[in-house]
Amino acid sequence: MNSDNKEILKCVKVTSNPFSSNRDSSLNLTISAIDMALQKYSNDQITQVLNKELMRLNDICNNSPGSMLACEMLLTYKSAQYNCAQALKYLKKYRNNQ
Repeated sequence: MNSDNKEILKCVKVTSNPFSSNRDSSLNLTISAIDMALQKYSNDQITQVLNKELMRLNDICNNSPGSMLACEMLLTYKSAQYNCAQALKYLKKYRNNQ
């Protein structure tokens, strides 16, 4: 994976405490990071990288063991999965508005 792809993947944010009310939501942080990435990378490049990441996250979240510990460990991946999907919707809307 090249460094551009790694930088784009860093746009997908997750929070260590999803119940904390005094912090920005991870989705808002993700969208802000996508806006910054659009200044450096093309919409198509970001979309391609995020689509691959969403496929990876879907595999992780859908093929996981069912223990309680595994469910707790998956919360971060599920948050990233949701934020990645929402970022892709945002990019699609962004592309349509240009």
